[in-house]
Amino acid sequence: MAIRVLLADDHLAVRQALRTLLAAEGFEIAAEAGDGRDAVRLAASVGPDVAVLDLSMPRLTGLDAARELQGQSQAIRIILLTRHEEPQYVTAAFGAGVHGYVLKRRAAGGTYLSPELSDAALHEPPPGRG
Repeated sequence: MAIRVLLADDHLAVRQALRTLLAAEGFEIAAEAGDGRDAVRLAASVGPDVAVLDLSMPRLTGLDAARELQGQSQAIRIILLTRHEEPQYVTAAFGAGVHGYVLKRRAAGGTYLSPELSDAALHEPPPGRG
């Protein structure tokens, strides 16, 4: 069963790119929203496993949407995709129940690995050579 994802970003091009990338990896896009308020509303009806939220959205920020989503369901995993690198945003995000914080410039094209995974990948011998 595919992981069901809710995408929320106020830029249509970003949502389209994310939809294409995630669908190619086998994720099911359960819904898309152009603002935080619609993201919360849609999540209540489609029950996604994961919500990918832009931090800066109209009507309800990604942080506020994350808080509301956590109130709806503790099972939903929330990832913020943002341009904001400042530590106060990261701290606020994890305080709001966010499970991942990804910078848009890091995710634009190519593969993204968390620091823990990239460190392990660099130090793990290739299969058949260990």
